[in-house]
Amino acid sequence: MGGPARALGVNLYPGVGDRPSCCDACGGAVCPSPATTTTSTNTTLHPTAPTTTTSTPPLLLECLVDADCPLANVCDGLPRCVGGVCVAGAPSFCPDGTPTLWVGTASSLTGLVNLEFAICAADGFVSGTFECLSDFLPCFAVESSIFGTTFVSVDGLTILFDPLVFATGDSCTFDGLLVGRTMGGDFVCVDPFGFIVSAGTWDASRCP
Repeated sequence: MGGPARALGVNLYPGVGDRPSCCDACGGAVCPSPATTTTSTNTTLHPTAPTTTTSTPPLLLECLVDADCPLANVCDGLPRCVGGVCVAGAPSFCPDGTPTLWVGTASSLTGLVNLEFAICAADGFVSGTFECLSDFLPCFAVESSIFGTTFVSVDGLTILFDPLVFATGDSCTFDGLLVGRTMGGDFVCVDPFGFIVSAGTWDASRCP
């Protein structure tokens, strides 16, 4: 009665003794290491958003110099190239309300250029600015101050401008007739030594 519990067929450790031991299964050899299962978990706390690349096309310039700009309306004045963009001119007026702008051309053996006079008359004198757009004579400069005198001659009302002297030492003289809203005549350009470098005719009309 007081024998070991195993003699009575009672398993004091249920669930363990019912199975053959590892050593029994291996015939008394060393038990193999238990199989190990590894679970890999890839957790990204801050997922990276897809990268979008936007390419900006290069800025195309409308112009490099004033001469690259087309004339939309000559009576608005010659357009200017500002920062690679053509900017239209704006009309201007004399104190008596008449438009200051006269636009036309000058022609010589070197070519044809666009001219612009912004002038006002008072007491037989004219003053203002002269502009032309070209790389050849008589365009030594884009804009210069200009003065002149008007007087009555046998041919009508004559206008004689003072010589335009440029930084290069060259100079140009314009003279002609003033008839209503048009004027025109001859011009001569000379170098610092007095030699003629360009000569031809010019004409201009006053904007309405």
